[in-house]
Amino acid sequence: MSRRITPETFARLVALYGGCVASLYLGAGDACRDRWGNVVSATNRSAWELDHVGERRMGKAPDGTIEHVVILCSWHHQYSNVWRATAHRPELRMLIRLVVEEGMTARQAGRNVLTDAAH
Repeated sequence: MSRRITPETFARLVALYGGCVASLYLGAGDACRDRWGNVVSATNRSAWELDHVGERRMGKAPDGTIEHVVILCSWHHQYSNVWRATAHRPELRMLIRLVVEEGMTARQAGRNVLTDAAH
């Protein structure tokens, strides 16, 4: 399977999440920003990056399917010192599982993830 994101997969990700999941659903403590540090809306597509968050298997990165990919702004994907994707892999994986496998909305799933993280 390829890490490439097809247009169909991208459209599905947009429908599922609608923007930066860190800011919209997972309580990131700072604003979304583009790669140059300019504050942007979580729904600003020009600042989006796709993050492959599935488990590595046999040294291979996860494939580019909705079961392994979320939308993040550039800031929360790579640069933030407050909420960065690499420090929140378990929460991102749980969000994906609840949305894709259990059929929750991203908002419902985010509430569950935050509640679970608080305990």
